[in-house]
Amino acid sequence: NSTDKKKSLYRRYEDKKRGPGPTDEDILKYTGKTRDQLNAWAETQPGVGKNQAAGKISVGPASGFAGEAAAGGLGGWGAEGTRKMKFPPEKAVV
Repeated sequence: NSTDKKKSLYRRYEDKKRGPGPTDEDILKYTGKTRDQLNAWAETQPGVGKNQAAGKISVGPASGFAGEAAAGGLGGWGAEGTRKMKFPPEKAVV
């Protein structure tokens, strides 16, 4: 049974580093919504969860050439800065 296998050292390290995450009580306390309500809300909000623009650089440091380009307005949304969704790409009309 694969569920009985011991996790790798790396997987155990990553799991410990990530932590257990917020409890249902914490989510309700700080957002006023249950976990299910919050997930339903996130489904339709632009820029939240799976609705984020592909290639965005707002997470983590942007140093070096990437930071220089980002300062000039380049990123996953392009130089126009409209931050429209780029992924999934539209189907090509043949």
